[in-house]
Amino acid sequence: MLKPPSSGYILRTRVLGLDLFFHWTFPFVGFFAGVIIRNLVKGSNDGLALEVFLASAAAAFLLVAIHELGHAAAAKLVGCEVHGLVFTGAGGWCFFSRPASPLAHAFAAAGGLIAQAVALAVAICLVQLNGLPKSHLGTAILIVATAVNVGMMLLSAVPHGDSDGAQIASLLAQHRNSGSRKM
Repeated sequence: MLKPPSSGYILRTRVLGLDLFFHWTFPFVGFFAGVIIRNLVKGSNDGLALEVFLASAAAAFLLVAIHELGHAAAAKLVGCEVHGLVFTGAGGWCFFSRPASPLAHAFAAAGGLIAQAVALAVAICLVQLNGLPKSHLGTAILIVATAVNVGMMLLSAVPHGDSDGAQIASLLAQHRNSGSRKM
């Protein structure tokens, strides 16, 4: 599908010329990460537990946004028109026009993983420069930026269904079989 669906969304907005669609399930992206991390980062009171939950949920949603923006940036780099980003409880999707070649399409499909790898590298560099966070909130955000990030990258990279990994593998095979060298 080259264009986002037109129904089923509780919020549709436009930011910096990009259409964003939010499905009613989108809060679940961060909910599970928030619950798990809140239990890992034990605080002494319920207020702190709520803050850790909210910080983890927001960081997980931000990670999905980084992934989808990575697809959008990569698609733009190979000359595609980006039609919109969709956020649901299962993650997100970036809708863009068909690239000129399978190799260009594979690059756009890999854009989300590239963006996540950059976010992971930034998190690791910040820890190397500043040490581990001293607060529960910082620890929660670091867990999302590293462990949850790696988990999401693996889920996206492994070829299954319509995952990024499956698309990349299929597109690279098309490129190899076509004998084309054009990006």
